[in-house]
Amino acid sequence: MSGNITGPGIERTIGARARFSEAGGTVVRARHRGEPGRVPLICRRFEREDFEPLWLSEPDAGHGVGAHPFAGTPRRPRPGLRMPEFVGYDVLRDRPDAAAS
Repeated sequence: MSGNITGPGIERTIGARARFSEAGGTVVRARHRGEPGRVPLICRRFEREDFEPLWLSEPDAGHGVGAHPFAGTPRRPRPGLRMPEFVGYDVLRDRPDAAAS
């Protein structure tokens, strides 16, 4: 879900998942564990959107795979909701601001 998405795109994607998820539905997502380390931020953002932490791969696995069941009340999508733009690793590598923002 978040391997090729910049920082702002990650925020939008997680917010949108809360609008497209049914109670009890689980999001499984993956993110590399390279720099900058975004996995803890992603987990906190899921929790703010009423997803519970179910499972997360170990930090030394080299990737951050997580499972997050939705425990909130389903919400309707907002009109004009914009999904993120997927980018290549070259953008994430060459533009640290893209991954960290």
